[in-house]
Amino acid sequence: MKYLKTIIPSILIIWIISISCGWGPRSEDIRVYLFHPSVNISGDLHPFFYSTIRLNRLWNLDTSTVPEENIDEWYNYFNKEYEKEDIKNLIYNTKLEKLTELADREDDYYWHNGNDFGHYLKEKKQYDVIDYLFFAKKVEILLNEGDPWYGNDYDIPALEKLITEGKTKVEETKDLMLKQRYAYQVIVIMRYLTMPDEVEKYYEQIFSKIPQKSGSIIKYWALSHVAYCTQSDTMKSQMAFLDVFTNSTAKKVVAYQWLSLKYLDSIKNEVSPENHHKILIYKEFRNPGKSLEGLKKITEIDPNSENFNTLLIREVNKMEDWLLTRKYTKDDPAITYWSNDSTITINYKADFKYLGEFISFMESNLRTGKVENKAFWELILAHLYFIYETPQMAISHLNKAEKLVETDDELTQLRITRILVSLLSSKNYDNQFETKVWNDLSWLVIDKKYNQEKQQNFTNLIFTLQKKYHDKKMYDKAALFMLYGLNKNEYYDFLISGRWWDFRDVLFYLDKYATIEQIENFMQIVENKNKSVFEKFLLEDYKYEKDRFLELMGTIALRKNDFETAKKYYSQLPETFWEKGNYKYWLVSNPFVFHAYPQKKQNSNDYDIKNKFQFVELLQEKIKQFNASKGSEKSKLAVEIGNVYYNISFFGKSWFYVSYGKADMGGRLAWTSFNTYVNENYQHCTTALKYYESALKYAKEEDKPEILFVLAKIKYDSQYFTDEIIEDQSLNDRYNRWKTPEKYYRDSADYEENIFSKKLKTNFPNDYNYYLEECPGIEYF
Repeated sequence: MKYLKTIIPSILIIWIISISCGWGPRSEDIRVYLFHPSVNISGDLHPFFYSTIRLNRLWNLDTSTVPEENIDEWYNYFNKEYEKEDIKNLIYNTKLEKLTELADREDDYYWHNGNDFGHYLKEKKQYDVIDYLFFAKKVEILLNEGDPWYGNDYDIPALEKLITEGKTKVEETKDLMLKQRYAYQVIVIMRYLTMPDEVEKYYEQIFSKIPQKSGSIIKYWALSHVAYCTQSDTMKSQMAFLDVFTNSTAKKVVAYQWLSLKYLDSIKNEVSPENHHKILIYKEFRNPGKSLEGLKKITEIDPNSENFNTLLIREVNKMEDWLLTRKYTKDDPAITYWSNDSTITINYKADFKYLGEFISFMESNLRTGKVENKAFWELILAHLYFIYETPQMAISHLNKAEKLVETDDELTQLRITRILVSLLSSKNYDNQFETKVWNDLSWLVIDKKYNQEKQQNFTNLIFTLQKKYHDKKMYDKAALFMLYGLNKNEYYDFLISGRWWDFRDVLFYLDKYATIEQIENFMQIVENKNKSVFEKFLLEDYKYEKDRFLELMGTIALRKNDFETAKKYYSQLPETFWEKGNYKYWLVSNPFVFHAYPQKKQNSNDYDIKNKFQFVELLQEKIKQFNASKGSEKSKLAVEIGNVYYNISFFGKSWFYVSYGKADMGGRLAWTSFNTYVNENYQHCTTALKYYESALKYAKEEDKPEILFVLAKIKYDSQYFTDEIIEDQSLNDRYNRWKTPEKYYRDSADYEENIFSKKLKTNFPNDYNYYLEECPGIEYF
């Protein structure tokens, strides 16, 4: 019996896995989805639950989710009295010699072998079942010895003997399930011995006589072989594959690969109503766009089939991707990466309108009374109303669903959607709100039946919580939710994982958004020994480095020229901290010296500052001296202070005092997906210009040319970037976020006239020519 688990799907599986290394994050894995397929039995159809790109491109197909419908049938055959795992092990993992012992009538000893199911068969003398398992194992072994692609190396006499034995068993066996299974084994052997006509003939001979109510799932497994063997007759083969596709979840992927939508579309008016219905189902499984019109036609025939339920879930997942991926992330919907069809998703407004139409379709069908699984439909409607941002309607359907749910998966989805609706309906995220949410969330965290590692929608739930707290500007709490995704994998990388937040550390997120007070609160939660259950869950893998946050808070204060606050945090850092990472390389350059072109012989060896605390103290002292001085001394100090503010800008040599990695674009403060657009000093050199203008005012005449040159250079750089109008389009403006690309750099025509360059050229022409020779770019200033 193991043959059907190894020979047929394994070759396809190995091929799929072997080419899957080309898989990247820019597709289904990057999308947002919060409604999980396992809510219905159709969750077994994992590869189909969103788009069929996994099948069409043969990428990332998780074969571990292929349903065990064969084991399920055996489980039900024995009235669910024995564990599925025992049944599976006996059928697939027991060696032939052990099955020989089990099948020995004369040796009636106590057979257990660690398997309660096998012991039961022996004890109850269920030799008809044991004989079949023994027969199936022989088939498996013999077929495994050959090459199924070329049909050689088989022990043909032994297999022909098994065909004869199998046919005899089919005639003798009264049990209809065992009869079908023997027939299936015969068909499998004949197919791999290249006997296509015999396969078709024998299938019709046996399975056409089996009453529908007694049909085994093995019928469709056998039919898949018939479909392979009748490919010379396109209609016959396609109808067989279509029958397999709509009736067997385990063979759905294989049938899907062989079916031709173009051909089926061409004959849809020539087939029976039943097959026309199947074509409609297959067509919608192939449709990565809006399926509502197709679903309306299908629901007129049967709104309760497993295939229809699967299509409903797929449509929910599609709309989540089209609407929530756009709304919550900086990415387009996953499907846009794989389709050249611009009609699939036109824009957010059109998709949002479609969501409303789909809700109306669901509501009207539910009112007809034809729907059998009302809990499933109520859960979908509650979730759709969440996406539609109509919390009161979502709550109404959640309340109905709560009275109807029966399965663990339904209860899980109920809790997830209830959390989401609470996020939408609550104005304040206070203690009362958190208690309400934690009741459901803690259940998901603690309950052993729910495996967060295997549920991408749980990760998306955490991400949604992060997003909602972010929207409330509660950045300290939002950062906690980020930690769950960031620290599950020590090799976490945004470019590989496809997650949406910064790939290095939550520190950069707090750097962009949080206040110093919020960072303090974040640290208190991390350091609190009496954490809540959920806080423990989020923080269990977090490698907390307190010193980094102390340094961050000091640096945030430094950017604002709040020197006392900066020193407050810098003073808590040990001297060894500044020897770590890049600090020891980037803090050694003297920021009080102008390093830009042209290079003068300026001595910076006397600069012996090794950390930011010492730097802030020295800068404070220089500013104090500047305020107290007059004349040329005031000019000299203004130059030094102006140099500092230029050097710690985007354009200078000492930017590491206020940044964690100089970006190439956007004047951003850190090289991370949460780069910060910072104050006037970093991008527009406002303070540097102010001090240099003071230096010019108090300078001696002979010092003015150099000061004018530096002012010309700083003025030019200060106009490099355009002003940012929207802080973060992807998180706020749902309609217009991608209409115009962000513009980081100013066009040359937009630069203001550089009065300092003009004054240098007019008032000091000889000096201007010197600087022009040393720095040709000055004529463009």
